[in-house]
Amino acid sequence: MRTLTVTREKHFAGCLGTIKFYIEDANTPDIHIDGRPCRLLGKLKNGESASWPIDCGALRIFALADRASQSYCRDQYAIPAGEEDLTLCGRCHFNPANGNAFRFAGNTDTIALEQRKRGNRRGWIVLLAAILVGFLLGLFVISPLLRGITPDSANPMTFSAAGLQITLTEEFAPDHTMEGFTVCYLSPRVAVFALQEPFSLAEGFGELTAAEYGELVLEALPHGTETVTTEEDGLLYLTYEADVEGDRFFYFNTLHKTGDAFWQVCFAMPADLADTQLDTLMTWANSIRFTD
Repeated sequence: MRTLTVTREKHFAGCLGTIKFYIEDANTPDIHIDGRPCRLLGKLKNGESASWPIDCGALRIFALADRASQSYCRDQYAIPAGEEDLTLCGRCHFNPANGNAFRFAGNTDTIALEQRKRGNRRGWIVLLAAILVGFLLGLFVISPLLRGITPDSANPMTFSAAGLQITLTEEFAPDHTMEGFTVCYLSPRVAVFALQEPFSLAEGFGELTAAEYGELVLEALPHGTETVTTEEDGLLYLTYEADVEGDRFFYFNTLHKTGDAFWQVCFAMPADLADTQLDTLMTWANSIRFTD
């Protein structure tokens, strides 16, 4: 056995959170990270140090904030085989995309550096999706016209803006006050928001499929939200409900991949209208087209 000492350097980024350190251990694992069985060594608060006994073989140590965010908020370090005691240090770096992840200092390991790139990419997607969800949840706090109104028939109307074409009804009108969205259309009972996320936002973003992108969108939904993901006639969408200040709302969120971007087109309404409007939402969603 030998002793490993890890110091978490004091820094403002992530200063309130605790970083957990795991070491490879096939005998007594309590978590799998990157497919490797690992056990918890211990936790460090901002500015703390700790020492732990480890085996003399070649091992990997992982640093993460929690299990839920380990796909993008973590780092790893390759410890070579040997009998001498080791000392590692690092700190959290300010980066909202990866949750201000901890980074081991002087880390040149190829696997670790590649994981950092993947983590940043995944984190940006989750962050952007969370922004969308936040806007949607907040909308109904300030838009009472969207609550409890009985649907009426209306003539179809096609809207086209920012490379998105969609056929809704004449009840809708463009809304330019909702910052953060590419396109927004409002009616007395339904809101439609579109968010374009270009592949240039992160390296390798465009390599994801629409379904993989959808998995990241799901991660950004409010904790405890029940979701259903469906692919029907080539249309990929997810549905969920959420409570906002005592009222319940329904979200029908379609996911698309074009030549240079991912798109979310989300239809939102009071939940008591969802059953009667689902066929209409499908019709509107199937009318979506993307132009240059």
